[in-house]
Amino acid sequence: MYTEFAEIYDNVMTTLNYDDWYNFIKNILKEINFNGTDVMDLGCGTGEITLRFAKDGYKVMGVDLSSDMLRIADVKFKKENFNIPLVCQDMEELRLPVEVDLVVALFDTMNYLLTEESLEKTLENVYLHLPEGGYFIFDLVTRKLMDDLFCSGNYIEDREDIFINWEHYFDKENKIDRIYTTFFVKQKDNIYKRYEEIHDKRIYSIEEVEYAIKKVGFEFQKYQNSELAGERVFWVLKK
Repeated sequence: MYTEFAEIYDNVMTTLNYDDWYNFIKNILKEINFNGTDVMDLGCGTGEITLRFAKDGYKVMGVDLSSDMLRIADVKFKKENFNIPLVCQDMEELRLPVEVDLVVALFDTMNYLLTEESLEKTLENVYLHLPEGGYFIFDLVTRKLMDDLFCSGNYIEDREDIFINWEHYFDKENKIDRIYTTFFVKQKDNIYKRYEEIHDKRIYSIEEVEYAIKKVGFEFQKYQNSELAGERVFWVLKK
């Protein structure tokens, strides 16, 4: 996942308004009177949100499972004259010699945890990297979003230089949504290059998430939002 595709990720995601996402998070931070300085962007990808935190003066670091995505993020940061620490690590195995005031995991990152045990373990890992009063903010895709997006089983985007076909299958027994994604990206010679990705996601119920959060020991609030990228829930956890 996110290997060869990493090189075109930013082009594919041009429909995503990162400024809107970041401003939404900033509004939450204002509401909870957050005054910390150290931030971890968990599942940072190519670093768009990481970079925005850095530009706002936060001491930020990025963590992601994909070394290819981190390589692109590093180039992006250096072009902006930022030296941002990047770590290639699985969030289920998160173990870093740092403590931060805020951890964020955005853009469905937590939906890639496919079992309740994995969700709980990742919450525990984040808990260990926060001081008392530290925060963890993440979003989760809802079943409604998946049903609306893939009501016919697949979803097609036909842009000027990119054609995307998303095929969706739901494994009821394991509660896994599998998405086969095929991209055709126009090259300089007008030939289209094909990329393929498979993404497995778990759509958790509110009750499942609340149970895991309470078991780990976080306090929490939740915010519904359907304006950024479909129906999703933002969870704000406090240690």
